[in-house]
Amino acid sequence: MHVSRINQLPDDVEGLALLAEQEGYRFLNRLHEEFLSRANCFDKPGEALFAVYLGTTLAGIGGVNCDPYSSEKRIGRVRRFYIHPQKRRLGIGRVLLMAIEDHGRNHFHKLHLFTDTAPAALFYERLGYVGINGISKVSHLKSLRVK
Repeated sequence: MHVSRINQLPDDVEGLALLAEQEGYRFLNRLHEEFLSRANCFDKPGEALFAVYLGTTLAGIGGVNCDPYSSEKRIGRVRRFYIHPQKRRLGIGRVLLMAIEDHGRNHFHKLHLFTDTAPAALFYERLGYVGINGISKVSHLKSLRVK
């Protein structure tokens, strides 16, 4: 398993987006569209996008943006996080999220995210995210300790 920060979308991201769409998720299509339009390339200060490969297979992707829904500057948002359906339960999601958090720790004091699925909520909660109500477009958050 190899995790790396990326500045361009991998060639095989469209295949991953197709799998996500088959599961009812359009956010990887949005990732592709936003990269093409330059609306969101994960290139603002503190932002980063990561890819995880198992051998030569793109097994997951995800990143951190400055939270566009928060007025606080030091809040990041986990976005476009997706693991290949046949590669789940192998620790890929945990490794990817750890890379995002390790990077984010140098720029943000807190990470927000939104999920509306029970399996994803459980995944994040197992990794220290707290489910919350009362903040628009946020289902979970985690405070980060600065290195």
